[in-house]
Amino acid sequence: MLMNELSPKQMLKNTRTIFFVLIAGQLLFLTVVLFINFFIYKTKLQFNLDFTDPLILMAIILSCISIPAGYLHTKSLFKKIDKNELLEDKLIKYQSGLIIRFASCEGIGLLCISFLLRDSNAFFLIILVIALLVMIQYFPTPEKIGNEINLTPSEIDKFSE
Repeated sequence: MLMNELSPKQMLKNTRTIFFVLIAGQLLFLTVVLFINFFIYKTKLQFNLDFTDPLILMAIILSCISIPAGYLHTKSLFKKIDKNELLEDKLIKYQSGLIIRFASCEGIGLLCISFLLRDSNAFFLIILVIALLVMIQYFPTPEKIGNEINLTPSEIDKFSE
């Protein structure tokens, strides 16, 4: 089925599915890493905020750059959406932009999980939780989509049809 044949309701459902799959993927990876650390290597989580550790610096710097950059990039993409376009075309552009937002958070999350596997430093869990919370804030609802890409009330109502 082509994307243009999907109804707004189906597009919203697909976008939410993408959201849940990305969150579940990170949580599954985290579960595997915690299993490996606790049951295979028998290590314990420690909290060590050492700013001379290059992994901690990399995690902080990349999260401070990546998450806002993904948001700002998609904001500029959403502003370029023409109000006269078909709703389906607007939604395809919105979905593409939202995937970019999710990817900017997911990349940081996966990086922190990898660092957690290597160092067993609980600090990386904090950055992971921040990335996940930002992703959860991006959860697509008809109202959020309408605000982001300036949909009319009649276009927003099509999500429930």
